[in-house]
Amino acid sequence: LRLPMAVAAAGLFMLAASPLPSNMLVLCGFGGGFWIIAAICHDLAGKNIRKLPLSYLAMVMAHAGFAVLIMGATAATQWKTEETLWMKPGTQTRLSDYRVLMLGSEAALGPNYN
Repeated sequence: LRLPMAVAAAGLFMLAASPLPSNMLVLCGFGGGFWIIAAICHDLAGKNIRKLPLSYLAMVMAHAGFAVLIMGATAATQWKTEETLWMKPGTQTRLSDYRVLMLGSEAALGPNYN
């Protein structure tokens, strides 16, 4: 159990020292993911994978997938960009390299796909 905790601590240190913005929840999310993956690798070290039962390998894959899910959800939540704008006709905004101009809106009858 010491090696997985050391690997998770090293991963947390690298993330905390990175120039990316982070907060405590990001550190917890990535730390948990690193810990699970390190524990899997530590558990599999020295074992002959070909002699392990399929149920054991399925458990390993499920835990690895859960670790990737945790880290992916953490990254997607932390590093997304979202902005809500209220625009009137004639207003414009920039979207990356594009300029978006609101020309107007009108009510129309037709199918509702909501």
